[in-house]
Amino acid sequence: MSVEVVPSAPVVDTPPNTPTAGDKTPGPVAETTPEAPTTSDQETPTEEGQPEKPKKADGGFQRRINRLTADYRSEQAARAAAEARLAELERKQSTPASTAGDNEPGPPRLEDFRSYEEYERADRQFIADKATRDAEKRFKAEQARAAAEARESEERRRAFEARKRFEARAEAVAENYEDFAEVMDDMWRDRIPVISRNPAIAAYIVEESDSGPDIAYHIANNPDLADRLGKLSPLAQVKELVKLEASLPKPNAKATSAPPPPKQVGARGGPDQKDPAKMTIDEMRRATGTKRKVDY
Repeated sequence: MSVEVVPSAPVVDTPPNTPTAGDKTPGPVAETTPEAPTTSDQETPTEEGQPEKPKKADGGFQRRINRLTADYRSEQAARAAAEARLAELERKQSTPASTAGDNEPGPPRLEDFRSYEEYERADRQFIADKATRDAEKRFKAEQARAAAEARESEERRRAFEARKRFEARAEAVAENYEDFAEVMDDMWRDRIPVISRNPAIAAYIVEESDSGPDIAYHIANNPDLADRLGKLSPLAQVKELVKLEASLPKPNAKATSAPPPPKQVGARGGPDQKDPAKMTIDEMRRATGTKRKVDY
């Protein structure tokens, strides 16, 4: 009788505590965490009987930190921008303003060239161009200074000529006013405020008008007119002065204290008196009342 040999299955090493298919021994129990309390457990009644909203346990503190950090960084950025603007304003005030379109190129940089020889040529060209630009700037500045001096000199000449004309007109009308010299002295010493404080009025009186002295005298002796002129714009002031000049009355000649001319001795006078140069000898004798013959 033969015995049949059944091959046995290979044995596989299994890690400890690992249950096999037929092993009913329970393995290690996984740790369990307690369940989070439900909403009903978290809600606690308030004084009004309303349940409080559940507080989130995660993220609230960190979000507050992030918000504070963002606010701090924003404040720092705004402060840095303000300091930069202030520094730029101070720099512009401390340096002369550049002319429009004056964007000078910077010096060449060695890293922008393929060789040192190219950089050296560019650097020499930059120095030469800069010298040319500086010379042009000096020339333009000198031209501007000369033009300003010429304008200032012309203004002084015009002001001198205008004052000479004004004084000549003032001398011609001085006898028409009692206190004219005092008024002119007040004007030149800036004691007539409406004239000294309003360049348009002063310029019209001294430089433009042929009746400047009369206008100045009229303004000085009419406070209401002076007050009204002082409240107008420069253009309106000139318009009012033009109308005032046209409406000024012609002043009467000032009374003189000189004695009248003496009467001619023996002259009869009268509106029908004949010109002595056209009288005959007899007419001259009768006019003078002489008895003897007048020899010529």
